[in-house]
Amino acid sequence: MVLCYWMPDQACPQLDWGSGMTRRSQMLAFALRHSLQREEEELKFMKQNITLSIDRELIKRARVLAAHRRTSISLILSEELEKLVEDSKKYELAKKKALNYVEQGFHLGGGITASRGELHER
Repeated sequence: MVLCYWMPDQACPQLDWGSGMTRRSQMLAFALRHSLQREEEELKFMKQNITLSIDRELIKRARVLAAHRRTSISLILSEELEKLVEDSKKYELAKKKALNYVEQGFHLGGGITASRGELHER
């Protein structure tokens, strides 16, 4: 992302998109870009490192896999952990819905046409 820092009395060449852009528009565009960059930087720091104990042979195979995918073991683990958490969330929601259906029961149509006595007559 290209940011342009300029003095208030000078035009910013990277934000000068033609004669239709006013000075105020240039300043708003600059502020928006600066804000977006700051948010991106803050998101980078929201991650946290963890320590794992993993078998050496598994690490070797994971390195090969990561190389084939042109990524890192860390990114692979992060994505898989994200999938597990999301799947767990979906499972819990589905379980809650299913239990709700069971508690409510289902009306399968029809009605009782005979009394208990009539059914058990011999």
